[in-house]
Order: sequence, then structure tokens, then C-alpha cells
Amino acid sequence: MLFQILLKIFKVASIVGIALFLFIGTTSYIKELKFIHDSLKVNGIVTDFYTPKIDLNARDKTITCPIISFISQKNENITFNSGVCDNFKRKPYNLNQQVTVLYNPQNPKNAHIDNFRDLYGGSLGCLVMIIIFSLVLIFLPLFKKFEIKSNIK
Repeated sequence: MLFQILLKIFKVASIVGIALFLFIGTTSYIKELKFIHDSLKVNGIVTDFYTPKIDLNARDKTITCPIISFISQKNENITFNSGVCDNFKRKPYNLNQQVTVLYNPQNPKNAHIDNFRDLYGGSLGCLVMIIIFSLVLIFLPLFKKFEIKSNIK
């Protein structure tokens, strides 16, 4: 009886999870496409790195993210912190490396490095969660055979 209730809870939670991440992922993807459509593309340069304040319980706690500078259409020098971060041993970018930047001409501080991870990372994360919840739904019926029979005589 308890096992059946737990299976139903997992089923409902999986359906809610799929719906939630489908909504968040779709919204994120639409925002990303609108940003790309409305952006201007320029060359930027990695000027430095910063370390976000994240408390991780891993062995290697050092995460670095590039700081990018570029010149906007209005000839303004814009600097922004990129969200493409990695551990210190595998920096995704090198100091003084040239990168392609997409930025909103109405708000040049709203800028991203033109790469898949920076532009579509949120949508991709939601897709992974949808797949996980879907796998739970697919394999959930297999657990019914593991139910412990309480009517043993």
C-alpha cells in the first residue's frame, strides 16, 4: 500500500517536473532567440578573470569566469562578466583572447559571448531535466514488481 502511494507520488512529481521545466526551458529559449535576433555582433577581448563567490564542497573549489571588453556601436568601451565559467585548471578562454560578442544595442551591458554554452545553457539544462523526469516516468512501472507482499501466510 505504501509502495503504491510512493509510486503515485513519483509519477505526479515527474509530470509536474516535466511541465515546469518545459515551461521554463521554452521561455528561456524564446528569450535567447529574441536576444540573438536583436543583438549586434562585435569582437571583444578577454581582459581578466573573476571568481564568483560559490561555496562548493568539492576538491577543486576554484571557478573562474572571463571578463570581456568590447567597443559598442556608439564607440563606448563596455566591460561585462561572462557567465561561461569553468574550474581554474580548464579555463575556457585565455587572457587577451579575441572572442565574438553579442550585445543589445539599447543596453550594451546585456552582452554574451557568442557560443552555444553561453547562449543556450539555460535551455539545455531544462532539456536535461525533462529527459531525467521522462526516464523516471518510463521506468516507474518496472518498480511495481519489487513491491513487498504484505499478505504472506
